[in-house]
Amino acid sequence: MATGDPLLEGKEADGSALTGLGNLDWYSANDYTGSDAEKIQAAVDAAQTAGGGVVFIPTGNWNVDETITVTGASLGAGNYGYIHVIGDGVGATSLIRSGNYGDTFVFKAPGTSTQLFGCSISNLLMVKTTGSMTSTQAHLSVYYTYNFRGENLWLKNGGIGLQIFGQTHATFFSKCNIDLMAGYTGQAGIVMALGSYGHGLPYLSLTDCDLYPSTTSNSWTYGIFVKAGDGLWANNVHVGRATFAAVGIIPSANTTQVTGLKFVNCWFDNEGSSAQSYSIYIEGTNNTAAPFGIMNFTGCHFQGYGTEYGFLIASGNVENVILDGCNFYDYKRGAIYLGGGNKLVVSNNRVVGGSSDGVGSYNGLSVAGATRFVISGNSIGYQRMLTTDANNAYGIYIVGACVDYIVTSNNCYGNTTGGISDGGTATGGKVVANNLP
Repeated sequence: MATGDPLLEGKEADGSALTGLGNLDWYSANDYTGSDAEKIQAAVDAAQTAGGGVVFIPTGNWNVDETITVTGASLGAGNYGYIHVIGDGVGATSLIRSGNYGDTFVFKAPGTSTQLFGCSISNLLMVKTTGSMTSTQAHLSVYYTYNFRGENLWLKNGGIGLQIFGQTHATFFSKCNIDLMAGYTGQAGIVMALGSYGHGLPYLSLTDCDLYPSTTSNSWTYGIFVKAGDGLWANNVHVGRATFAAVGIIPSANTTQVTGLKFVNCWFDNEGSSAQSYSIYIEGTNNTAAPFGIMNFTGCHFQGYGTEYGFLIASGNVENVILDGCNFYDYKRGAIYLGGGNKLVVSNNRVVGGSSDGVGSYNGLSVAGATRFVISGNSIGYQRMLTTDANNAYGIYIVGACVDYIVTSNNCYGNTTGGISDGGTATGGKVVANNLP
């Protein structure tokens, strides 16, 4: 069957045949017997036995009462892969999950850390319709994938929507919707659980995805939860309505494998979330082994809706973080809070609104204990149309053992108490100059 997609037709990107496989055959779940889950699993098994193939799940509601597992076709030399699961479309093929039996769909090669090559899943819905899944149960889990693609997926009402394990290389998810309906709860839309290594490749890529519960009466703890990982690129991703953080970057105990995270043109908001919540929350307390970092947030929009803080580094060994060219609106306390960290750059951001918990109670950008940081080119103060003052006490407020820092070329007009309060001890040196007012 011609799809116009070389990957789904069992070809390399240039259209040439995959080595030893040629064009992959298609295996329709309708051609097998048993329960709906057994039919899908039988089609998967048949494709794997044949050395690779496309597993087709036709239009219809498929009642899935057990985990469907893709281990991949044996490719020789201990390698597995080349299984592609495809539905008729999100509005056509629906996997309706019943019971609490583990994950709904799993891609995992045999063995503890065996790489799974060239697999994909696309064009279908996975949904739990009665009762919430537990916080550790995911709709889709992928392990140790290489050149994996997930596209045009809707993962609904999962304890976790998508879970990433192991050393992923060139793993791409695009045009995916992950959400919760009213009355459902979950741990996170996406969890990076064990690490992601790219060795120069695009590691884990999220593009044109929406992670947003359907109503304000449902919730997950995190939209994206990064426990460990080396390489995440998120572009044009919307994340929100989390009770704690739209994006939580919190390494597991003593892991150093949280680095290379990049968010570009993303939108973070927590409309309808609990009072104590954040758009971006970075916490390194568990990580006592070594610093972690190399994170970049560029051109993103942060919308508060009464959330405590937009961007917060709580504490810990966090370093090499860049926050550049972002917009912050309407945060309950402050837009940006740097409670620790080293080698931080906050530049060219716009902060309006803020301190909605009380006029003059909080600051637009607060620094408490960070070292070797640069704050430059930011506009922090006036409300939307530049006609009224913000509620912030100060535009920039520095306090505590802050050393070796530069604060320059910032516009802090329009705050209730003042523009900049520099109370850092600066035992190593500082430059605070050329700011307004």
